[in-house]
Amino acid sequence: MGRVASHERARPGLVHFVAIVWSTIVGVAMFGALSTLRTPARAEAARPPRVLPCQGEFEEHPLGTPSGFVGDPPVSNTARFTTTGEPFLITYRSDWHEGGFLDIGSPERRARVDLGDAASPPVFDEQSYGPQNSEYEQRIDLDRYVDADAAPGDYWILISGGADMTLYTCVPGSISAVEPAVD
Repeated sequence: MGRVASHERARPGLVHFVAIVWSTIVGVAMFGALSTLRTPARAEAARPPRVLPCQGEFEEHPLGTPSGFVGDPPVSNTARFTTTGEPFLITYRSDWHEGGFLDIGSPERRARVDLGDAASPPVFDEQSYGPQNSEYEQRIDLDRYVDADAAPGDYWILISGGADMTLYTCVPGSISAVEPAVD
């Protein structure tokens, strides 16, 4: 048997290396192409429709974009409202881009909603990265409703991530004096 030169033995390793690199490139390209097919309209179609639990009339109260804390020192941009103490619903919509090469999550997006007494403006807490004087904190999914209960009174409200918020009530007149956040 003849002797094989060392440069000829290296070729199978090189072929494996090229095959692995090529497979990775093709796989990444296919994943990116498939993930861009999930546009916001397609993701919206995949969600069940939003249905208010109201049996009749309801009121809608847009709050603008009551963002959390921004700047240095952190300052909040709250929305305000008054409630009679009846339960209400909170929802938000966002312009977050969905789909694309790096979006490997679900179409669901979560945000943090904080609610507090209007007489005590939100105070930034470095530990929780939110207001330390929040009376109500809830995680909420994009385009979903969460139930909220608050004693009668005046409140501020914030959401993480900068999104358009809306309050709904099934008891007309139970939410009033709405002051949307200043955009």
